[in-house]
Amino acid sequence: MGMFLTQFAFSQTKSMNITSFTNVTDVDGSGNITAGDVINFNLHVKNDGNIQLNSLNFSDTSVKRIDNNSVVGTVTFTYQSSSQSNVAGTLISNETEIYSGTYTLTSSDISAGGISFGVTGQSSSPGQSNDVNDVSDDGNDFDGDTASDRNIVTAGATAGSIEVNKFFSGYQDVDGNGVWSPGDIVTYGVEVINNGFQEIITIAPDDALVDGGGNAKALTAPFTPPGVVFQGSTHGNISDAGAGNGTTTGTLFTGEKVEYQATFTLDQATIDSGQIRNCFSAQAIVKSTGSTINDSLDTCVDTTIPHVPLIEVTKIASVDDVNNSSTNDVGDIITYDIFIENKGNVTISGVGFNDTFTDGLGNNLSLTSGPTYVSSTKSSAQGTLSIAEIERYRATFQISASAANSGQIRNSLKVIADSPGQTDNVSDTSDDGIDNDGNTADDPTVTTATIVKSLDVTKSAQAIDNGDGEIGSADLLDFLVAFGQACADL
Repeated sequence: MGMFLTQFAFSQTKSMNITSFTNVTDVDGSGNITAGDVINFNLHVKNDGNIQLNSLNFSDTSVKRIDNNSVVGTVTFTYQSSSQSNVAGTLISNETEIYSGTYTLTSSDISAGGISFGVTGQSSSPGQSNDVNDVSDDGNDFDGDTASDRNIVTAGATAGSIEVNKFFSGYQDVDGNGVWSPGDIVTYGVEVINNGFQEIITIAPDDALVDGGGNAKALTAPFTPPGVVFQGSTHGNISDAGAGNGTTTGTLFTGEKVEYQATFTLDQATIDSGQIRNCFSAQAIVKSTGSTINDSLDTCVDTTIPHVPLIEVTKIASVDDVNNSSTNDVGDIITYDIFIENKGNVTISGVGFNDTFTDGLGNNLSLTSGPTYVSSTKSSAQGTLSIAEIERYRATFQISASAANSGQIRNSLKVIADSPGQTDNVSDTSDDGIDNDGNTADDPTVTTATIVKSLDVTKSAQAIDNGDGEIGSADLLDFLVAFGQACADL
């Protein structure tokens, strides 16, 4: 049997990435960047290729004035640690080494408005020398520059600081009905950014949610009391502390962001209010001093809930054959069952009726009774319908002779109601509930009627005697024919 040699070709990628983080020691305890403060630079050098890199070195570690970009010093770096166990300066794929160095701010630096810092590093791939290089980035991708921007330390700025952001991130139509309704889910993205010059720890978020009426609402979360849920951080240096309130453990570097998600499940009262107002604040601790810093949203995030006020009215007629004539005629009673369904996403109230009731000739008729409330599919008060609730009303009419004589009784009911914050803005005209008549909406409820008519004819005769005392020849017969209307419905 022959042997086959299978060859595989692997592409080699040589690359490294240098991120420089600042952590200022506030020497005078002023809380601001001043002369004498010490800037601790931490370099994170990562081999993000797929081959080993050797002989890591730094060729440019210059510190420059902000005002004129002139060099005022350099930083010497010392190896601190590695994510792997290799010797310093040797990085296998995906390994990260950390180096640290310091610079002390001078009064001249403060007068210049602060300093900037960047570093250029080189390493060697197998068989090569200094062929892999990178210029450091400050680790802050929220400043509009995502690569190779220098660290900036601004004179007089607050040393420890955070910034919070919150934004609407999504809506989930859980029941698939196409409108915002109870049980649907609204989500918000929440960010806490270390926008100062010091490392921070123990971030504690606080989310405040109210509806359009100012009523406090609770977020949906897998802990009690519910709050925002930790999602992650930019550089993965911080994690959820497991306290069930979003508090973190670990260190948030300068320029790093921690992300949370806020989730709210809609209820009817919130939908009726028309709005969700979401406010947010957070506090954190400066790692080096233990001081507390905080920030809150300048403007709360308002989410408008689309209102869809919609009702559907159905009016169904049934006839009680009072006289057992097997026809709809005088004296029979028509019962109208009226069904009002809330098919929108807001509570409907103030239900009122506008009835159009005529005979077949267009003459106005009056109901014998009603409409009278009968029942509801839910527990709302009469005239108020929550989502998907159906109220039932009943009215009657006893057929009159004139109505029966016209051949029809026609009934059309317009229901007018209110949605939250509005008056008489919701309406629908009744349908007869019969969809196989060619009209599936708003056709009047029509009941046919007849009147039973007959003619009685009576003929009688009276003999007129000619005087002989006998009825016979030459006598006269007087015939009387009587015509009369005999109507069973009268």
